[in-house]
Parts: sequence; C-alpha cells; structure tokens
Amino acid sequence: TMDARKVAGAVAAGAAGAALLIKSISMASSASYSQSADGPDGAQGELVFAINGQRIVLPAASVDPAMTLNDYIRLHTKFTGTKISCGEGGCGACAVSLARYDAAVGDVVYVSANSCLRPLAAMHGWAVTTVEGIGSSLSVTGFNDVQERIAGFNGSQCGYCTPGMVMTMYSALKAREAECPEDPHLTQAEVEQQFDGQICRCTGYRPILDGFRSFAKDADIEDMVTGEQKCGGHDSSNDPKFPAFLRNAKAGSARFLGTNGRVWIRPTTLKEAFAALTKHGDKARVVVANTSVGIYKDDPTTVLVDIQNIPELRGVKVNSGDIYFGAVESLRVMAKTLERIEGEESAKGGDAAARVKAFSALVKHIRRIAGVHVRAVGSLGGNLNMARKHGFLSDLATILVAVGARAALISESKGREIVTVEEFLARTTLPADTLLQGVFVPFNAQGDAFHFNTYKTAMRNRMAHAYVNAGFAFEVDEKAQEIKSAVCAFAGVSDHDKAGAHAVRASATEEFLAGKPLNDTTLKAAIEILSKELVPSGEHRARFRHRLVTGFFYKFMVSLFRSVGTKVSDAVASAAIDYERPLQKSRQEFGFPRTHAPVSLPIPKLSAKVQASGEARYSGDVPLRYGTLHAAYVLSTVASGTIESVDTSAALKAPGVVDIIGEEDIPGVNSCAMQGPPIPILNSVNIKHHSQPIMLVVADTARHAAEAAQLVRVTYKDVKTPVITNEDAIKANKVMPSAAHHSIGDAASVLASTDDKHRVTGDVEMSTQFHFYMETQVSYAIPDEDGSMELHTATQWMDSINKSVAQCLGVPMNKVRAVNRRCGGGFGGKLYHATSHAAAAAVAAHKLQRPVRIVLSRNDDMRMHAGREETTAHYEAAFDDEGRITALTMQGFVGAGYNVDMSAFANMSFAAALSQVYNLKAADIKSSLVATNLASRTATRGPGEIQASYVIETIIEHIAHKSGLSPDQVREVNFYDVNDKDSWTVPNGKKMSHYTVPRLWALAKEKAGFDKLVKSVEEFNKTHRWRKRGLSVTPVRYEVSVWPRAALVNIYADGTILITHGAVEMGQGVNTKVAAVAAHELGLAIDQPLDINLVRFNDMNTSINPNQLFTGGSTGSEGACQAVRMACQQLVERLKSVVAAQREMNAQKADEAKSEGDGGDDDLSWQQVVGLALMQSVNLSAQAHWAGAGADSLTYMNFGACVSEVEIDVLTGEHEILLSEIVYDCGKSLNPAIDIGQCEGAFVMGVGFYLHEVAWYDKDARLVSDGTWEYKPPLANNIPQQFNVTLLQDAEFERGILSSKASGEPPLVLSTSVIMAVRQAIKAARKDAGVEDEFFKMPTPVTVDDIQRLCGHSDDQLTV
Repeated sequence: TMDARKVAGAVAAGAAGAALLIKSISMASSASYSQSADGPDGAQGELVFAINGQRIVLPAASVDPAMTLNDYIRLHTKFTGTKISCGEGGCGACAVSLARYDAAVGDVVYVSANSCLRPLAAMHGWAVTTVEGIGSSLSVTGFNDVQERIAGFNGSQCGYCTPGMVMTMYSALKAREAECPEDPHLTQAEVEQQFDGQICRCTGYRPILDGFRSFAKDADIEDMVTGEQKCGGHDSSNDPKFPAFLRNAKAGSARFLGTNGRVWIRPTTLKEAFAALTKHGDKARVVVANTSVGIYKDDPTTVLVDIQNIPELRGVKVNSGDIYFGAVESLRVMAKTLERIEGEESAKGGDAAARVKAFSALVKHIRRIAGVHVRAVGSLGGNLNMARKHGFLSDLATILVAVGARAALISESKGREIVTVEEFLARTTLPADTLLQGVFVPFNAQGDAFHFNTYKTAMRNRMAHAYVNAGFAFEVDEKAQEIKSAVCAFAGVSDHDKAGAHAVRASATEEFLAGKPLNDTTLKAAIEILSKELVPSGEHRARFRHRLVTGFFYKFMVSLFRSVGTKVSDAVASAAIDYERPLQKSRQEFGFPRTHAPVSLPIPKLSAKVQASGEARYSGDVPLRYGTLHAAYVLSTVASGTIESVDTSAALKAPGVVDIIGEEDIPGVNSCAMQGPPIPILNSVNIKHHSQPIMLVVADTARHAAEAAQLVRVTYKDVKTPVITNEDAIKANKVMPSAAHHSIGDAASVLASTDDKHRVTGDVEMSTQFHFYMETQVSYAIPDEDGSMELHTATQWMDSINKSVAQCLGVPMNKVRAVNRRCGGGFGGKLYHATSHAAAAAVAAHKLQRPVRIVLSRNDDMRMHAGREETTAHYEAAFDDEGRITALTMQGFVGAGYNVDMSAFANMSFAAALSQVYNLKAADIKSSLVATNLASRTATRGPGEIQASYVIETIIEHIAHKSGLSPDQVREVNFYDVNDKDSWTVPNGKKMSHYTVPRLWALAKEKAGFDKLVKSVEEFNKTHRWRKRGLSVTPVRYEVSVWPRAALVNIYADGTILITHGAVEMGQGVNTKVAAVAAHELGLAIDQPLDINLVRFNDMNTSINPNQLFTGGSTGSEGACQAVRMACQQLVERLKSVVAAQREMNAQKADEAKSEGDGGDDDLSWQQVVGLALMQSVNLSAQAHWAGAGADSLTYMNFGACVSEVEIDVLTGEHEILLSEIVYDCGKSLNPAIDIGQCEGAFVMGVGFYLHEVAWYDKDARLVSDGTWEYKPPLANNIPQQFNVTLLQDAEFERGILSSKASGEPPLVLSTSVIMAVRQAIKAARKDAGVEDEFFKMPTPVTVDDIQRLCGHSDDQLTV
C-alpha cells in the first residue's frame, strides 16, 4: 500500500501538479494507496473501489465531490476507451460495467452505468470495468467475443460510440449470467432492449443489432462478410473476475470536500443522514446515483448526502397485499421484480393471475423511462423526489399514482408515516429530518373487475421525457356493464420543471364515471368533462398536450370496452392497439467481380477491433504533456449587440485559473475564416449570434476553466431583437449577395398559358439539423521550439488548421504542424468549425508557452456551432393530364446564420439538385442566402441535397393530389427517357451518364413487393380508424466531385507497408478501402494480392502531406485510393526489374535442379522481393498526387431508389417505419460491407432530419435544444423494422476509381421516401376525419405533435 498523504495534501491545497501525481500512482501496476485517518479541513473516511481489477483506495481529502467517474477514468488512469460525449447520460458513449457484492442476495450484481453521471464519491465498494478491461490486442487472452462480434459485423464506423455499445452488451450478458445461471442466454428481443440509451450517428444501428443479437439463444443471424451463421452464447471464461477484496468492502461513514464549498457526506445510518440534512438545510440534497445531474445541471445545492448505504432505505419485500421497494432501489430492480412476480403469479392462473393484472403495464412503462443505464442505477426515490421538488415530468410518479401505490416517509422526530404517492408529491417541501423510505406497489384486490393501463407520448419513443403520460385504473362490473370506480392520472398538464407540476388525478372525471354505465354516452360525456378539467398550461405544445389527455383516455376506454365484451368495430378498436415493435430484420445484397481483389470484397474495417476495445486513439485521447492547461470559452448571452465592458476579476480569483485570453492576445489576424468574411476567433466588440466566443479562460483543469468562465461578467449595449427565421431575414432585407440560378426553357410563359386545373403553387419549410457527431470539437495545442506549434485537432480539413493557426499566430505555415489520426464522426461539422478551436488553443498556448487543450461540452458545441441550413421555398408548377411537369419555378431562401461559412455551397447544391431525376423541360430555379442572428450554418451531410429532394417531391405529391394520379405514377412519367441519352441534361447544364434510375426504381419496387403493399395499405386503412399506413417510393440523383489527394507509401524491410494519405478517417472506412487498393496494386509485383494486414496507416500530418483539401462530399476515399494507387504503381514499376532478374535466376537454378533430378521453385514471396530490392538500393518510398483536374477531373451523378412503408397513431402522432427497401447504384463498390453501412447510416440520419431532430430557439435566439434532453437523434428502435439494402450489380462505372461510386451521402436523400409515406398516412387519416381535401403543408421535422395535428380529428369523433 502506497502512502498518499502528500497526494491528498496537494489536492486539498489545489496544487496544479496533484492530478498528475495521482495519475502516476493510479496507473502503476496493481497499485493502491490509502489513508484511514481524517484528512484536513474535516474530510474523513476513504473511498475503496476497483478499475479493471486494480485496487484503488482514495483518502477523503483527495476525493472531489464534483468529479465524475468518467473524469477519474480519463484523467487519472491510462484508460481512454471510455468516452465522453453528451455529459447528460443521453448517448451511452461513456458506459461502463459496474459490479458490487450484494449481501442481500449473497452474490455479485452487474449493471451498466453512465460514467459521465456517476459521481466518483459514490463508487465505494464497486468494481468498474472499462472496455479495455475485457480484452484488447495486447491482452493475453486477446479480444473479448463481445468486441469481436461488433467488429466482425461491421458495427463500428467512426468508433467513438463503440466502447459504450460493447460495455452495454457485456454488462447485459454478465447480469443475465449472475441472475439466471440456469438460463444465462438472452433472447434477441432482450438484446435489442439494451440499446435504448445508446446513440450512434454513423451506422444506422442495423449491424450493431445484428452483431449483438448473434449472442441470443434464438438467434439466426447471417454474417454479411462470410455469409455464415455467427451465433452462440457469450464465452465468459476470460471475463475479468470480481475482485476478492471488494467482497468485504464495508461502507463506513465518510465526508469528502471539494472546491467551491462542495461537500459529499456518506452516512451509514438514518441518524447520521438526518444530522447532515438538518445541519445543512437548503444547501443539502440526497443522492443515490445522482442521475438527476443530467437534467438539473445548475442545481444550487452544494452538500450531497449519499444515502445508498443506509440499510433502512434498501431492500425489496413481497407482502400479502403489496410489494415494498426501498427508496434507493433502482428502476431496473423494480421492473425485474414486478416482471418476475407477474410471471410466477400469472402461471398459476385464477385469482393469482388477477392479483398482478397491472404489473405487465407497469413494467412496460418503466422500461420507457430514461435509458438502460439510468434505469440500472437511478433510484425510484430519486425519481419521485424530482417530481415532488422540481415538478419533473416523471413517468414513474404517474403510474404509481394510477395503481394506488403508497409512500413510506421516515422522520427522526415523527417516525414512520404512510401516505399515498399522490399525497407525497403534493408536499413540495419536506422537513430536513424526513426522507422517503420506500414505496408499496399494491396487488390488485378487485379480481377480474380491475382494468389497468398506462400511456406515454414523447419526442422519441425511447429515451425521451413525456409530453404527457397517463395511467388508468378502473373497477368494472362486467355483468352490469357499469363502472364502479375510476382513477385517471396524468402528468404533463402543467408546465413541468416547476414546483407543484406533478402528476394529478382528474377528480371531476373520476366522480362522474363512478356508477355510470359503460356505453358511448358515458364516454362522450366523460371526454367533455376531462377536456375542461385538465387544460394544459404554458405555451409549449399546449394544444397537442390537451389532445393527448383526451386521446389517452379514449384509448383506454376503447380497450376497456373490448375487454369486457362490449361490441366495438375493428376500425374503432384500432385506438386500443398497444403497439409492440417486432424484432428488427434486414437483408443486404451485393455481388461484384473479384478482378481487383481484395478490392470490392466485404472486408471488415481494419481498425474495428481496436475501436471496439477502446485502444483506438482520438484527438481527445492524446496523452497530455506535463504542464498541460485546459480552456473554456466565455460565450455571449445576447445574439445581437455590442460589448460595453467585461469584468474578469471574479474569474481570475477562481480556483486553478491561470489566465484569461482575449482578442488583444492574438498576435496575428483575429480570424479563422478560410474564405469569405472574417470569422473572429474571439470577439470583443460586435456580437452576431448567441453563444459567440468572447474570451478564453485557461485553468489547471477543464472543470475549473468551465466554472470560472461562468464568473466573467459581460455588459452589452445596443442590444437588438435578433433575426431568427428566414422569414424575419427576408423582412429585414438580410439577403446575402450569394445566389444560385438555373434556367431551362421558358417556364414563365408556360405557366401563364396553363389553366388553374393544371397548376399548383405552394411553400415548403425545413428546419435545421445538427451534426451530432459523437466526439465534440477538440483541439490540443503544444508549443514547440522556435515559435512553432503542434496541433492535435479533430478536423476534416487539415490544411485549414495549418493556415488558420499560422495566420492567427503571425508565423509561417511551416511552423505549424497539424496532426489527426481519426475523427469521432464529422458529417461536415469538423470541416470548417474546428479551425476556431485550434486557433484559440494555439493563441493561449503561444502566450503561456504551455500546452492548452479545448474540449467542448455537448451543450457548448451545439450552441456555438450549427448544422444544416434552414430552407424555405415557394414553388409554382404546371403539368399535363398524365402528371408530366411542363413548367416549374422555385424561389428558395437558405438560412446561413450570421456568416456565409460553407452555406454558399449548400445554396448552390440546393438549386442544382432540385430537379433530382425528373426531366424538367422548362424551369426557373433561384435560391438566395439570408443572414440571421444564429450561429453560422455549415456543410452537413448532403448539404442542400435533402432539402432539394423534399421540395421537388412535395411538388410531385401536390401534382398527384390535384390530378388524382398516384404519386409514383407522377414520378415515373417525369423520369428521363433511358433510351434518349441526348436528353440527359439537368437544369444547371450538367450532363448525366450511367442513368440507372428506371432500373433501380423497378428493382426497389420488385424487392419490396410494391403492388401487394399498395393493396395491403389500402385494406389496413379501411379497417383501422385510429392507425394509418402510408407507402412511398422516391429516387435520388446526387452529384459529386472527386477532389485532389496526395499519398506517401513506404515499404519496410520486413514487407510491411505504412501509408500516409490526404483523407481524414472519420468512420467512412477510407483506410480499409485504401489498404485493399494497396494490397491489390503492390501485389501485381508478385502476381497475387498482398495480405491486407501488412498495411498500416500513419496519422494525417501536414508536415508530411501538406496542402490537402477537406475530406467531404463522399469522395475522400476515392481520391485517397487513386493517389495511393498511383504511388503503388511507382513502386511496382521499380520492383519489376528486381522480380524479373530474380525469376530469371530462379529459372536457371530450376533448370539446373531438374538436370540433377531435383524440383525447383520460381515463386517469390513479397518479403523476398522487398529484401532483394533493398539489397539493390531500390527506393521503397513513393509519393503521388492525384490532381483531380484536367484529364483527372471526375464529377459524376449517383442514383438510387427506396420504397418505405410507415404506420402512424392518429391519436398520438407516434410513428413506426415498417419497411425501407433501398436499392443503390454504387458502381463497383470498393468495399460493399462499408458501403452498405454508409447507406444505412446516411438514411437513418435523414430520418432524423425529417421526423425527430427539433432545433428549438427562444425569443433571444438562445438554443434550448442544446443536448440530449431536448435534441433527439434516432435510436436503434427508430430505424425501419425491415431494413434492406441492395447494391446494384453489373453496374460498373468505368469512369470511376476502379469503377466505383460514392456512398456516404446520396442515400441520405432516400429517406425522403419515409416522410412522403408519412404524408400518405396522414392523408388517409384526414379523409376519415372529414377534413377538407386540400394539399397540406408539412414543415420539417414532422414530429409527433405535427402528425397528430395534421390528422385533423376532433374530440367529438372519439366515439365507439
């Protein structure tokens, strides 16, 4: 045991080097250290836990209550596989496995948890396993099979989320083994349920689910790479064992002190807890897992009282009339217990089964609370207390009120008190000496007369807070068809996050229902009473929430009518459908010639296993140099105004602060713009958008820097009302000079001569979409000799870092070295925006002559950087009787934010792509940029393209609506004639080639069974009043250009190869594609492909490959492949003479051997050839540059088609994608496994744009949806239930690099098929609702509230 008294003293004194000293100790092999005596300043006790089997004993004085487990792992151990992304428990990138010996069950329990939420101080007695702890390339036992499955199934692209995915699956497997040793294997459905708390922006989730479902006992998963069945349970023989020393780790009382007055108190008795709470009063808050910090980040309490080790607050007990759950028990424990007892009792049948009638609904609802990691550790007491104290919109509170649960309160002065949960929630304040001890969930005592169900509608069907939730418990005399009693509980009626805004009962409605007959008259009257009784307050979706109140009640009543035998038509009965998502299914089809093997083979990503083991390094994982400082921005709190003064005095006095950097500290030019107007690195005068960077606070830790930044006081003058929308910008004449205009024919004349019957006009609105890359913006600046600077930055444009840093420092570019191994996702967001952070870090590092790192929090990242441009369009189109467009005019406005940035390119793309695959004979297409007081928009996957698709497909739908033709008929009649190549010119004058749309279209419809689907959708809609389906098929045309790239290929003496090329690896698999090309090209020297594992890649480095264009536009891989191919061809040319000479010599020796009766061998191995070349002083290093211009110029069109079928709930607006059948022309794919993954990931990101991702700004232009709490990218259960991708065969593109085409962005546009299918479903609902048959607008994203509103039903239609 190492003495850490010096470490503890250093931490308590706030010494800058303490963290490094702790780090050096904790990284020592099998190191541990302890201090049992009380520390300084009242700190006492110790913290004992383990990380990957390593014993850690921290003295009280070295435990900061503000430090999370994630902070500790990443800052004080060698393990960097555990990532940080959202910091809110909303994405799962930080997931780790936790294990603890539970004396109550006599065994070890396993759970997964968000390390970003878990306080380090709460870790006593826990064994933490990170992704490195279960396997790695350096481990004696190699990779864990969980890591191998996700890698082998191509479930890792950028890899940033992969460690969290791995640990989620691993934890689920370990928990099952511990809880059910007699049946240790999960089902496929249970595997899918584990991923409701994980976000992946790259893959589209399908390969992740496939890989992990292969562990299930009912699995039948085909590996796309080998075509074999890869199934079977988890091999736990090499899993880490639970540390023996933790089996007897007793949690003694402890007190941990941090900076800024933070205190963590760990009582072990109620008496100690009451004493702490009484002493500290309003400053104190009880915690168990502290998951609430993901929601209430600014909670003012400074004293945290950890009650998880108090015996009286723990435990589960099954009584005769109820089940008792201690307040500190987790939501997972509650759900598992209720599920187990429900199963046991239901199996008995009769009265036993009736006792648990509510349990299945409770379990189902609990599993929709938060995500799997939060449910695993978040306590039921914490959830209920948030509802009571903060007005948190709790699902648990509502369903417990509905089921009649009771709460046990325990007080030092009053003893124990039992109240209803409803009464508990009404007590917005509790005496300091009172705690929630537990909850009693009752068994049903009403027999078969009892009917119960719960409901919830949220922004997303998992991992999202409710708009409204409800629970109903009725006692019905079935014989008399009479309601004897009713409980109707709701939350979301009052504005949440306000004290008193908890779950309520509709008492007037309940009183009315008691004793009433169960019939339509009662239903109508009750809905009228309920509608008046519960009127949602506030402005946030109030009408929608009101409709949900009556809609949920109607759903329950219809189910009640059906369950008691009252006749209800099938159409009406659809309201009661309790939708259960089936297992996700998929199909992938491809087949390409092996003429360039291993090119075009489905090779798994080369770095997939090290990504799955956490060994893959990202910019934020670069080991910190001694003396490294951390920086955080001071951001503007207005969107339009002038800075009058800045007061930094309080911030400079804050703990750990070293300096505050301002504009005056920039020695060169204060701009990081690569084109267009200047973009200030730090702004000291004119503010153009909310959260614009003003200054940079530099401190010893990232937490100290962030806290001090909040202390800087900025005073503004001339504050103006911000321009937020495109409409506002047009009114304010904020139209930018950049404009796009394409014209063909005389559209105005044709429109003027067309009658109203054959003309449509309308408007289309589309909101923004954030990149939501999993790795936020990060840059690490390291000053070097002679005023030079080294930058480790997560960027898609290395040259921009080189130029902008040189520019702001006032040094030549050869003094700046930018390095980047990989990005954790980019999607265009790290193309331009990364430069500002590299420049800011460099300025600070230059001034202080110490390394400085900037890592943006998810909230700051989203506030400072925007994504896709808001786009509006006004159109007018004429058409003939067959639906053929005879003329089209369109005026678009593209919102750039406050600066042009890359939006000029998006604007041009929007106009150029508007026609898509449709042959417009007369068109006038215009689009202009407009400026707003929002953060600068920038390139976002498919910039301008998806907006163009939505506009033209809306026009197609409008024509179909007015003409009475089907939309697919109108689409088909407007296709180019496949036999008339002379007509293959689009409005911007570009000529198409390899026009495969008709073939793709027919194949997509054939594979989807389109004609049968049309009939089945029609039949479904006839028989389902309250659920509707829609069907659509849409195409894509997507223009790309392959940009110049350079490459350096080095061959080493042992035959291994190191490649440095000019495309950033950010998940698109460029390195794997390049390796295959190199293996093929170099293999030509020996007439057989090389082993691809001989190839390794160097980091991107501007000192090796300077002057490289950005990686984007879907073609980085192609350009890099061609540059590497050219370099390899140089090397092969040099090796030809070596090979020829040796073969001639071998042939002579063979002849001599034959004459002597011996055999001969003229084969040459690669290693032999390399050795011979070195002996002859052959240069085995080659550099090549593919110009991408002149003869090398390569611009081409990509094509695809997709059929999608959706189903919507008319009453709630919830939706499911039942099918998406993608057929895509990838030319001769460079790697079909990677290209299919790109198709799926792009498509799902498009689904997010259309249906999920809402950017919400307040009146001051402050982004409200700045994290996972309000911004909702799709999850695994939001992807199509049947998700099929076919890469078109026999479609080689001879102009392409090895006949290939791009795959990263074009399939994004095919998600338009989903939103058009939603339109068709809404149209069917409107018909039933009797809404006037007019073409309706659908601004995107079309969220659940939009769908419900557009369906057009009214409460008077809620009948049986």
